[in-house]
Amino acid sequence: MILRRFSLLPVLLTIIAVSLIFTSCAQKYSLTVSGATGGSVSLSPSDGTYKAGTVITLTASAASGYYFTGWGNIDKYSEDYATDNSIEIIMPEQNLDLSVGFAVPGEGWTFMLYMSGDQIERSLSTNVGIDLNEMEEGLWNAIQAGNPSVAGDVRVLALTDRKYAGDSKLYLVAPDNTLTLVSSEIVDGPYTSGNELNMGDPDTLKSFIQYSMARYPSEYNALVLWNHGGGVKSLDFSTADSREICSDDESDDVLFLNELDTAVGQALSGNGGSIDIIGMDACIMGEVETAYELRDHTDYFVASMANEWGEGWDYTLIFDNFSSAGNPPAPSSMADILVRQYKESTYGISNLMPNTLTAVKTAGLENLKNAIDDLADLLYDPAGGNNQTYFESARDSSVYYFTASSEYEMEYNPYYDLYSFCEQIEGSLLDPAIRTQAGVVKTALAASVAACYADSNGYIDLDYYYETDDSSAVRGLSILIPFDGNSTAGYPYYSYAWWYVSTEHQSSGGYTLGGLDFCTYDDSGDVETWRELFEAWYDNYASDGYTPGNY
Repeated sequence: MILRRFSLLPVLLTIIAVSLIFTSCAQKYSLTVSGATGGSVSLSPSDGTYKAGTVITLTASAASGYYFTGWGNIDKYSEDYATDNSIEIIMPEQNLDLSVGFAVPGEGWTFMLYMSGDQIERSLSTNVGIDLNEMEEGLWNAIQAGNPSVAGDVRVLALTDRKYAGDSKLYLVAPDNTLTLVSSEIVDGPYTSGNELNMGDPDTLKSFIQYSMARYPSEYNALVLWNHGGGVKSLDFSTADSREICSDDESDDVLFLNELDTAVGQALSGNGGSIDIIGMDACIMGEVETAYELRDHTDYFVASMANEWGEGWDYTLIFDNFSSAGNPPAPSSMADILVRQYKESTYGISNLMPNTLTAVKTAGLENLKNAIDDLADLLYDPAGGNNQTYFESARDSSVYYFTASSEYEMEYNPYYDLYSFCEQIEGSLLDPAIRTQAGVVKTALAASVAACYADSNGYIDLDYYYETDDSSAVRGLSILIPFDGNSTAGYPYYSYAWWYVSTEHQSSGGYTLGGLDFCTYDDSGDVETWRELFEAWYDNYASDGYTPGNY
């Protein structure tokens, strides 16, 4: 028996040895990445050869002066987007050769049009095709005028969503002069053709910016948000047609201003690029509060204080400006072009509404906010003098951008022309120091406005005009000034602006509102900011513990 036991040992050792040989010799496959000129790629694990089923992280890092543009040949092996700089793949049972792209930014422009036309009522769905054709025609005209390289110098990407299910598309706009047919190339990118996007989701906007800037890097970038606009107001839960920027009826969602701020900030974080111009082809988005929210993400902000006419921006006129070969317009010139196109397309046309458009240099907005806050500080009189009465008289005599006969708009859109308001303060019976500070606000506003245009069109008295090189061009932004007293519903008008605050609050409908950088406050109990002034004057719930600076 003993001999038999020992006689099995060589057999067992042989089996173990064979097993170890098979284990150590399990098939490995090579992973190579080509095309890394202008950057580098790191692998984790870093072996370079892997067993099938191994999860490998690839990270692309652009060298100085380059942009990462994307991966090639990953579709079968990764669920990540080809434009994510860090991806995971599962090693297949074969050698794998991926590619990576880096590029020097082009000398021209990349325009990103975020076109939300998914509204059932007041639909802009048909305008999507109209404006795409305008873009095509503008590029075509530029080529015919002697700039054949415009297609390479100006890349126009339009992410569109209309009012029908499954009709979201991403276009790379191509030159064409057929105004009844959209001839541009449909590019899937991270968007599957036939998908239904939620344009009110900040992640959709973030993904679009990331994709556009990575795949089509340029020296300059512009982002245009295309939709109905509702300024900085909160969602009105009592009506189905509440207006915000980029509303999406299919998903019952909108982009609130704090969401827009977050989406753009996240898209640019670590991207290596910047957005030179952010424009709003939408109604009443030209407020100090809106421009201030985007100040860290762009050099120029372009929007209208008043409602835009139904045609919106004229994209043929915009892209006509690339008709000359050579250096593309710098951001300052491009901002001026955007304002001029609105003048050229609306001036003298009777559309029963005022026409306004403004380009703002965001670098001056911090000074403007400080000047406005200092004005609020001087206006508040804790002794209860006549300052509030004079203030309200100045407000009521200022140019405004709402329908005075509509209490709904008075509640939710009480936007006044900042320059006009300061003029009324200067001519009031207020203390000289307050009147002087109103002039300081006007000076800070003048330093921020790059170009502005306004035409009253017989609708309201907008006694100013388009000018870019004259000191008179100081107008161009509105600001929220709530009404005193109670609405017909019995609520203070100011209570409808509960969202006018720098902290974020969640509404009963689950929406996160507030988070507006301009609406700062603290718990000192003193009036030191614009928002705190209204807390002191119009917050009628002091018995519930609400005090100026502590909402």
